[in-house]
Amino acid sequence: MGQRGAYDALIYIDGSEIVAEDSSGFEITSGRVFDAVIAIVYGLHKNVHISRGTYTAETDIILPAGGSLTAEPGTLIIFTNGKNNICLANQYTMIQGFRVNVGGILITSSHTLCRDIVVSADGAVAYNLGGAFKVHVEPYTLLEDHVFENCTAIDCGRHGFLNEGDHVGSAKIIKNQRYINCQAIRCGAIATNDDWYVGFDLNECPTNIMAIRDVQLVNCHAEGCLESGFHLEQSPYVYNVQFVNCTARNNGLIKTDNLVYGSGFFVRNGCKLVNCEATGNYQGIFVARGTANNNEPVIVRGCLTKGNNANTSYNVGTPGKDQGWGLTIQEWCNNAEIHVSMFQDAGILLGGNIYNLHLKANITEAQKGYSFIHTGTNKVVYDSDIEIVDINPSGSLGSYTGSAGYLKGFQDSRLFITCRHDTGGLADLVELLNLTRCNVILDMHSAAATGILAKIGGVFKDVTISGEFSGGLTCLQTFAAPTGLSGNCTVKDATFRNSKNGVLVTNDVANIANSLIINKKTSVIEGTVTNPISDVGVKAYIMGTPYQAVFRNCKAASPNAIHAAIQDLSGTHTDVNSPDHPRCITLTQAGSGVPTAGTVTIRGVLANGDAGSEVIGIPARNALIAGLKAFAKVTSIVGFKVNAGQTLSVGMNDVFGLPSSIFGGGSVYKFQKAQTDQTLPAVDVANATVNLATITNGDDCTIWYKA
Repeated sequence: MGQRGAYDALIYIDGSEIVAEDSSGFEITSGRVFDAVIAIVYGLHKNVHISRGTYTAETDIILPAGGSLTAEPGTLIIFTNGKNNICLANQYTMIQGFRVNVGGILITSSHTLCRDIVVSADGAVAYNLGGAFKVHVEPYTLLEDHVFENCTAIDCGRHGFLNEGDHVGSAKIIKNQRYINCQAIRCGAIATNDDWYVGFDLNECPTNIMAIRDVQLVNCHAEGCLESGFHLEQSPYVYNVQFVNCTARNNGLIKTDNLVYGSGFFVRNGCKLVNCEATGNYQGIFVARGTANNNEPVIVRGCLTKGNNANTSYNVGTPGKDQGWGLTIQEWCNNAEIHVSMFQDAGILLGGNIYNLHLKANITEAQKGYSFIHTGTNKVVYDSDIEIVDINPSGSLGSYTGSAGYLKGFQDSRLFITCRHDTGGLADLVELLNLTRCNVILDMHSAAATGILAKIGGVFKDVTISGEFSGGLTCLQTFAAPTGLSGNCTVKDATFRNSKNGVLVTNDVANIANSLIINKKTSVIEGTVTNPISDVGVKAYIMGTPYQAVFRNCKAASPNAIHAAIQDLSGTHTDVNSPDHPRCITLTQAGSGVPTAGTVTIRGVLANGDAGSEVIGIPARNALIAGLKAFAKVTSIVGFKVNAGQTLSVGMNDVFGLPSSIFGGGSVYKFQKAQTDQTLPAVDVANATVNLATITNGDDCTIWYKA
């Protein structure tokens, strides 16, 4: 005899018989067919408890209105044909504490509670019953108030949890559902009749005649499912579906290349994810555009994606197919607020034709060639705020190669991109293409001596670029695009350091002159940059402080202006002259003897007033060699003695030094000699010198430039 409790009737196994008693111990009925016994009991009582055991049923078990079915732990109900269910077809029903094999739980009414229920390995796949736990709403019907607590669907050849509406009619609504501590494990993994089974399918209906609202999933878990772990269709209306502290692991076992889903979370407008985690799925979090009520916000906050699309067992299609991403935001998905952290994941794929997107992502060791990419042709992201931190992208492990980030087509948006690459080997960090009225803040750091930190190209209109650039071969570079770099792009409030090239403006014939404006007043290129600005096609406009350098009554270049020709220039010589203006120093070795190799050190004061020195190699016989630094004053020469028949002389050439640094070749914008305009001189940006050749005695020269 089973133990009585707070119920109307007790069912237990006595030998080969199944016995039912009421709460006073009076036997109601007995027999060998469980579903026949329980049907009789439910004709008399509402609340039934089952003692521990294994019970076999051949037909549906239907609870009456207000009825309950509870069981001792370890109780198992097996349906023999795989197409029957525990049916909650009446309001205010509750089931608790047992396991179902082969069959499932079917809910077609409101106000139900499922607690501590497990549905597992079933033959129901042949009957396509849809879900282990299935809520089915008929046309013109509202179902509400369903609670699933500590329920598990495991090793089912179908969906784990399913909300479904008929595909005809209208006004089908499911609302006010709670899933608490529920799990969907390996759902659909053994299926042979359908490729689309998921763990939690919350709104299965291919049209917009169904609505789901006010649904909450707390501490739920989906793992090893054929398709997505958590899933919402795009057609039905969705309002206020919340996922809190939910996890999705290793989902997306689909066996074809039709990898539209395969996500840890496939969500859409009207959904909110808080502190959720997607790990090891084919795709991590896929934010889709709802075709109904697509202006409802979608919020992803405090979530983590890790190792998605990293395991090749979840990418079993054609070699090279690499469609899965850690985070995908589909085109037309508007009003989204997404904050995620990503670790050793497959990066971000961003669709176009999106407005009001607020994306904040911290990416560490991304496992694709691109850590983040938006590349839709004529598909623009509008009125959005993008903030991405990309730490140590791993490079070309996926089918994409090249830059760590690629963003194309943004309008009226703010882009704040931080890329930090602590090891060598990555080609470039970020490419930006086709921006309109955007504020771009870049924080680019690379330990590699190769690669470009940031590349910009295409149509730029009313764009500002600011931030910090350190490392790589080039800090900021324009690149060829079908339309070239056109419009208006201003570089301001920027710092460049530790690189060979600061700003490299390429000679792309499609570039429009002055389309790139460099604000020298608010930007700094430190001395650790070899070439501050390389303006190959003279396309840039330098916005700096105007300066004028006047060189009056100049002397012609002379090979012995600083020191006359002598054989012995060894030791330190202070019997030297200084140039008339800051000019570069020359050495000449002349004579008929055997040429001598060596160096001469020039010491003195440079054009900017700083003390300086330069080592110049001794040229071949009857040849002249020039230094690169312009000396305003020469204080001493340290040389050596040349061979017999040879002499050394120290002079000056026509390369003059400017008193302040210049920002690029375009910084020098006017040159006059004797108050007559001349061709602009060659400029050495690194040494702040200009070549005014050819100078004759008495020339007055004036240079206008921006510092």
